[in-house]
Amino acid sequence: MRLLYLIGFLVFGFLAQDNFHDNYIEHKVSQSEGVIVMVKVIGIPNLCGRRNNRILVEFEDRNYSILISSNQCATNTFTVGRTTKLMYVKRFDHMFVEKINSVSYILSFLFFLLPIAFLIMLLKPIKGKP
Repeated sequence: MRLLYLIGFLVFGFLAQDNFHDNYIEHKVSQSEGVIVMVKVIGIPNLCGRRNNRILVEFEDRNYSILISSNQCATNTFTVGRTTKLMYVKRFDHMFVEKINSVSYILSFLFFLLPIAFLIMLLKPIKGKP
């Protein structure tokens, strides 16, 4: 059983750290260097999946592939030919949909609780043994 807790701790610990790192950078950089720009949508997904839905946008004669949520895809938030607002960070030449209240940043922080629970279970003494 301890082996399962160790594997759970390592796997979820790595995933939590990676997710938190990406969201932290996106959150901090968008606050300090991000500017809202108007872009033209030139492509949308034919099918909406649970994740990795992308739209194609044009900004200053360049095309960008932007990750959107499954909800935004399903509700047709973006349509071809229309303009929309996106967050742009010039230093990284990176563009993304601005997250309201940085919900993903907060959720990724809470995701750290799962590996900590596995670690506590791993370090808890076995009943009947000192």
